[in-house]
Amino acid sequence: MGFDNPVIVTGAPLSGQPVQAYGVAGQALSAGQVLSLPSVQNATTKPNVAGNLCYDLSALATSGGGTTFPFLLVTVFCFDAGGTFAVSQEDWIIPMSATGTQRIRGSGPVRGTLLQVQVKNLDSVGCTLAQFDLFVSSRPQTGSDWRSSAQAPAPGFLVPTAGSGFDNCLGAVNNVTVAASTSRTYLLGLFAGNVYIRASATGTADDTKVVFTVRAEEDSSAFNTLLSSKSGAGLEISRSVIFPRAVCELDVFNNDAVNAATVFFIAAAQPIA
Repeated sequence: MGFDNPVIVTGAPLSGQPVQAYGVAGQALSAGQVLSLPSVQNATTKPNVAGNLCYDLSALATSGGGTTFPFLLVTVFCFDAGGTFAVSQEDWIIPMSATGTQRIRGSGPVRGTLLQVQVKNLDSVGCTLAQFDLFVSSRPQTGSDWRSSAQAPAPGFLVPTAGSGFDNCLGAVNNVTVAASTSRTYLLGLFAGNVYIRASATGTADDTKVVFTVRAEEDSSAFNTLLSSKSGAGLEISRSVIFPRAVCELDVFNNDAVNAATVFFIAAAQPIA
């Protein structure tokens, strides 16, 4: 993990004001490469009590040409003072950007003396970690909260007509036409927690012709499907789904052979207390 020369954050966490621990810019990552960022250690021991020291981060990655899976795995480790035992681990799968605008912002508690972040390129081609900034401060925070906007384009995905993880709407599709026997795939905003989903479709022959599928971007297996429900002829879907620590996609498939469907969809995040 590399704990020989941890970044020592002095004084500022005691003041309650965020202080930058480090910043990374323009770091190239080959396909499948894992990058270990500098470990962070507070200079005093009192704020290191779990729940008293927290991190804030801002991340931006851009995909390379020929991308097939434009996502990063970001792992946040917390270790004991000796750096031997990981007392906490969180894995987040975040999207890359096609235009350099898909910025991730996250925060969470530091549950150990040493904090280290690893970034892995999950794509089959290289990418660039354009920016990664980590800050620490002393404040109470019991859970992690990472967000992204659904309005920033990611390679291979459509942009929802509205919505952002920052305003607790992970994506909305309003009055969009899906032609017969075709599908449209949108990338939703990043959020981990309880999500309320409402969807409907009109214009099809019956109420089973349009399939709304929500998947977490974790792997290629069918087990990453969180929701698969049918609509059409005005039938409304209303569901509550728990999103994992991975950005999710919405796929809308019109299984009608002759009719176009007009679809409506919204995913609203339940705010974290």
